[in-house]
Amino acid sequence: MSQTQLESYEQLNLGRRQREVLSLLERCNLSGQEIAECLGLPLHSVSGRVTELVRRGKVQDSGSRRFNAETKRWVTVWRKTE
Repeated sequence: MSQTQLESYEQLNLGRRQREVLSLLERCNLSGQEIAECLGLPLHSVSGRVTELVRRGKVQDSGSRRFNAETKRWVTVWRKTE
C-alpha cells in the first residue's frame, strides 16, 4: 500500500468532527478555542475530538502556549503529527 492509500484509509476511520479538526491543523497550529471558533462550535464540542486525535497519534502538543484572553490562561497549541 502506498502512503497516500494508508492516509486515505485512516481518514475513513475518523468521525466528521475529527476530520474537520485535523483539516484545520493541517494548515496551522491552533489552540482548542481557536479550533472551536474556526468551526463555529463551542469548545466542549472540539476538545473531546482533539483528545481522541491525540490518543490516535494524529495530533500532538506543539510545545507552544498562547494566552487566552477569555479564560485568562495560557493554553496548549495543537499541531498535526507528521
